[in-house]
Amino acid sequence: MTEIFRLSLVAGPVRSRFASLDMRDLKPGAAEVLAAALRQLVNAVEDAVEDLDAFIPHQANNRITDALVRALELPDSVAVARDIITTGNTSAASIPLAMDRMLASGEIHQGGNALLVGFGAGLVFASEVVILP
Repeated sequence: MTEIFRLSLVAGPVRSRFASLDMRDLKPGAAEVLAAALRQLVNAVEDAVEDLDAFIPHQANNRITDALVRALELPDSVAVARDIITTGNTSAASIPLAMDRMLASGEIHQGGNALLVGFGAGLVFASEVVILP
């Protein structure tokens, strides 16, 4: 498997050790590879990217989200979660937290279609198209 990200342990003055994902090491084309897999998923559920109401990716950083939005060619009508700006990277909780905030704010609505994607080191990922609760 091609290395996409580098996960490193760093000694810090306040914390003894913490994990960090160095997104500067995102290999060229990684977003396009992930976007192609996401397109296949959307097509497999007999939907189209244009028919999505929301795109809720893991909130790692905005560079990845921006790259995926561009690679998927999402129309402006698709609401995109960008909770990283206010909450930071909340790890495994980022997708449900973003979905809850978007539903509560009225940015997305119950019954709409959402493309969810979670990913981690090595570009291991899981995704699904869901009907919003």
